[in-house]
Amino acid sequence: MTTLMMGARTSLPNANCFIKAIDVYLGICFTFIFGALLEYACAHFCTMQHQTIVDVQRELLKEFEESNGTTHLVNSMSPKKMQTEDSTQQEIQEQSVACERDEAVDKKQEKGCGLSSVKQMSHRAASMMSVENPHNIDRHSRTLFPMAFLLVNIFYWLYYLLF
Repeated sequence: MTTLMMGARTSLPNANCFIKAIDVYLGICFTFIFGALLEYACAHFCTMQHQTIVDVQRELLKEFEESNGTTHLVNSMSPKKMQTEDSTQQEIQEQSVACERDEAVDKKQEKGCGLSSVKQMSHRAASMMSVENPHNIDRHSRTLFPMAFLLVNIFYWLYYLLF
């Protein structure tokens, strides 16, 4: 593109201080090429991140199934074990109620501009920017980039031919 731009400038009449229409057009082309490179980098990063998350989830699921696969049989438990499980479930429920109360107190305290409220806001923003399926980036950009380039070309040529 740089060679094309320099070659186009040498074949045109010399106008040192003025920007030419070919400079604008090639600048637009540079912008779209840079946008395509950014799209590729973003799609590749999201794909690698998505694959890493899926691999970690598979490993955790496999470890969970290996470690707890045999303890899920309810019929093989003795009544004492079931009572122990019931008491631990009650303790867990009590702890979760206590945690909910603590979270309610924390939320009241976080109404200001504290560090924890900033962290929560950043986590929310990051979750909104996460990509569920990285292949959607490619799918949408395949239609978005050509349509945008066509639209910019129409405005460019209308402007330079009519004005």
